[in-house]
Amino acid sequence: MQIDVRHGSIYEGSAVIAVGMFEGEDVQKSQAGLLDNALRGLISDMFASGEFEGKRGQTVVLYPHEEFAAQRAVLVGLGKRDRCNADALRQAAAHAARKVRDLRRTRFDFLVPDAADALSAEMMGAALAEGAVLSLYRFLRYKTDEETKKQQAVDVERLTLVTGKAEDVDALQRGATFGRIVAEAACHARDLANLPGNELTPVRLAEEAQRLAQEVGLRCTIWDENEMRQRGLNALLGVAQGSANPPRLIMLEHVGSDASTPPIAFVGKGVTFDSGGISLKPSEGMDAMKMDMSGAGAVIAAMGAVARLQLPQRVLGVVAAVENMPSGTAQRPGDIVRSYSGKTIEVLNTDAEGRLILADAIAVISEQKPQAIVDLATLTGAVVTALGHECAGMMGNDANLMNKIRAAAEASGDKVWELPLWDEYKEHVKGQLADVKNIGKNRAAGAIAGAAFISHFVGEGIPWAHLDIAGTAWGDETPLHVKGPTGWGVRLLVYLLKEWE
Repeated sequence: MQIDVRHGSIYEGSAVIAVGMFEGEDVQKSQAGLLDNALRGLISDMFASGEFEGKRGQTVVLYPHEEFAAQRAVLVGLGKRDRCNADALRQAAAHAARKVRDLRRTRFDFLVPDAADALSAEMMGAALAEGAVLSLYRFLRYKTDEETKKQQAVDVERLTLVTGKAEDVDALQRGATFGRIVAEAACHARDLANLPGNELTPVRLAEEAQRLAQEVGLRCTIWDENEMRQRGLNALLGVAQGSANPPRLIMLEHVGSDASTPPIAFVGKGVTFDSGGISLKPSEGMDAMKMDMSGAGAVIAAMGAVARLQLPQRVLGVVAAVENMPSGTAQRPGDIVRSYSGKTIEVLNTDAEGRLILADAIAVISEQKPQAIVDLATLTGAVVTALGHECAGMMGNDANLMNKIRAAAEASGDKVWELPLWDEYKEHVKGQLADVKNIGKNRAAGAIAGAAFISHFVGEGIPWAHLDIAGTAWGDETPLHVKGPTGWGVRLLVYLLKEWE
């Protein structure tokens, strides 16, 4: 989608106009007063009748008189002014964009609201762009029916943000460009998570990372199973050994403006299909386990955005890609493996495989002494029990890093909530026959036990945060995404870097 910004009157441009309205405010005293006059009081009439109140998520289509330049006007509720934030603007743009597509129009103008003082013009531009792009995502790759072809025939191609403040144009455009790139990257992550396991194998995921690297100018290094065997990534290889599809360790690097600085590292769990291995999952819902690579998809897509935005930091994106399958060669419950770090692991449940592959990936990247490591993984059902689908669980060893992630979550809309990772929890994963075991105590504190296990493989003194995204990577329809993969984490990672100090 092309997203532009212009200063001027909203009724000079496209055939469809969208305007965000605050709840409980006098239309004539609002920014939309001039538009209401041009529409001969249509907006005031909607408020007076109670058909539209400006509540968040409300939309209504107006049909202007013949002399008016636009054919349609879309009113979108912003909610109360004092509660207006970036998410309110994202959702307003999302509702407007979907309504425009329903009207079978390919372009529209959106009047930038006079929002709360806490939102800069750049942040407003980013939020509006993100909302429009994220909301219009569809995955129709495997559809062949005529109705789908009709859907594909019409899509919104252009959004123009219109501001009455000439001094805001440049900042709005910077924000809109940033928001578009980040949202498109989140949609890329959704595409990857939507691909079925028979298509997106670990090798194919590595090929996709290589393709992206060539396209945007990232460095890309791939370790195959032979390389990993020589180097001793036995925790990762143990998970992969039951599958006919070989594993890959994928490393993407954005050099930034100073190649000599320590990198910031993102690590993604990339289980392209998770049957549970010998500890087989129930058949109901197993089809959704193609999304167990959502952390990997987020890291790969975020690295693409980092390169396109030419962010100054040196950034490493690492993905451990495997398929977890049961077979005569599969890892058994009770097996003991020696990980890349040298620590030994009792594998008591082969369905707790994500932490095993992260153990080796994090130990490998720790050797580069990064400024910080952030891992993303659909790790536990326990985090869904604790936090639902509204936010990811965050655990780590460094308060400063987690504060930065909290700030990025607030800005991006990818919410997180910190869970404790006290030393007592590390006792939950202490092994009987080996150094550590890959499950905790009797299902207690399951999400924390997963993080406690991973913490044993983080290099000494390296700030680290673990994001358990099992509840946020996949969801029902919202204004910002259709049912299925959400692309969660892409925006969080890029916003984290944007404000990194």
